[in-house]
Amino acid sequence: MDEERGKKNLFMILGIAVVMIFIFALWLTNMRNVWQLNQARFAGTGQADWEALKADFNATVGDLNGRLKTVAAQNKLASDLASSTILNKIMNRAQSLSATSSLSATSATSSELISGLPTADSVATTTATTTATSSATTTATTSKTKKAK
Repeated sequence: MDEERGKKNLFMILGIAVVMIFIFALWLTNMRNVWQLNQARFAGTGQADWEALKADFNATVGDLNGRLKTVAAQNKLASDLASSTILNKIMNRAQSLSATSSLSATSATSSELISGLPTADSVATTTATTTATSSATTTATTSKTKKAK
């Protein structure tokens, strides 16, 4: 009786294994057909979408580079105007005061040094004018680049 029961269990396990292998084989065959159908259906759309995405990305990166260059130029111009021009004028003013005055340059007061220097409004106007000029130049360059493409 144990022998018959063991044979029945063996046949049951073998039957289930054969059915599983058959279902797996059908599934693999069907997957090959599904892949072929999907490749045929979406063959041309991927490349066109990729090209549009690439062109959009390149345009965005170009625009960002142009803006970064503009900001860098504005910052450099503002720092040049704020530091070197004013410092040079202060040095020249101190030298002229020390040459005309009986006092030494180290004892000159701040009001003597500051008088004759440009005011904050004139520096701001100069910076705004230069910024507008560099912005117009950047816009013209960007327009020429877009037309060339």
